[in-house]
Amino acid sequence: MDVRAKTVSNAIARGVLQVAESLDVSGEQFLRLAGLTRAEVFQPHGRVAGHKHQRLMRLTEHAPVNTSLLRGGLEPLFADYLNLASVCTNCATLREAVDTFLRYRGVIGELDVLVCRERDDALLFDYISDDPLESSGKSALANFAMLVKLVRHYSLDRAPRFDCALQAAPLRQAAAVEAFFEGPVASHQAANQLKVTCAALDTPFPHHNPLLHAVFLASLSAEHSAIVQPDSFAGRVTQFVRDALVSGGDEPEVSDDRLLDQLCEAMNLTRWTVRRRLQRDGCTYKDLVVHVKLAEARRLLREDTMPLGLISDLLGFASQGSFTRFFKANEGVAPLTYRRAAPG
Repeated sequence: MDVRAKTVSNAIARGVLQVAESLDVSGEQFLRLAGLTRAEVFQPHGRVAGHKHQRLMRLTEHAPVNTSLLRGGLEPLFADYLNLASVCTNCATLREAVDTFLRYRGVIGELDVLVCRERDDALLFDYISDDPLESSGKSALANFAMLVKLVRHYSLDRAPRFDCALQAAPLRQAAAVEAFFEGPVASHQAANQLKVTCAALDTPFPHHNPLLHAVFLASLSAEHSAIVQPDSFAGRVTQFVRDALVSGGDEPEVSDDRLLDQLCEAMNLTRWTVRRRLQRDGCTYKDLVVHVKLAEARRLLREDTMPLGLISDLLGFASQGSFTRFFKANEGVAPLTYRRAAPG
């Protein structure tokens, strides 16, 4: 995969730079070795090219873990990723919050993937990095720390359990890390994996505000869409699906399965190849279809004048009811509720 087409939030670079300077490492020399400038690092809401980010992380492979990630609550997430934090901490359930975090974490970075599987009463998260040399475990640890804080936010009085395993050697701050996870952290494992056992996965979150959720989700979706690389395979598939939905057709409802056949025919690829290449980009075909339909639905609902029945037809739903069920299942609110709450 060509990492030059992918980017990472420069908030991570700022955090790494602070750690380096706290160790009396020259910030200017550090940035120069990574091929970065201060303008790139401190530009508000900026992005860093993938290959520069990887170079930066390799320079810090043997540096201590930034233990600030293990302290406090979700404040760092709000400080650097306001839309993502606002949505993920205000979902109807913990399950919805986890799904949202996985879907939109590209606003943090595009060079790694978090895969979630449900097994018995637990969620299993696998962290996969694009960088084959990323072996220190810091990136996996940072992602797992955010997940742990998110789970604790929704758990209320139900105590979750965390089992963490890293491919890396034992961390220098093992005591602080294990205190955060409230248990031992295995090292030299076959995969970076976090197991979460939590009884509150589908418990309604009492502080959920559906109106604020809808508003911040619209902003988050727009931010995420702006980051998708138009020259990536996922970007090309996204554009194809969007064009197909917007242009419409003679069929009252074009199923997602039929749309996949049209995509394969247009790109002269098999279904297996499409799925494999999307997996390398850290997503699935279903994810992209849902993302495009939601983005178009939000846009059309914000126009205020278009009837729900017409929006349903334009997006390929068989009925207004099926569109309403789809929107509410993914947004947590009905389309009309979203329309009243969303900015014009």
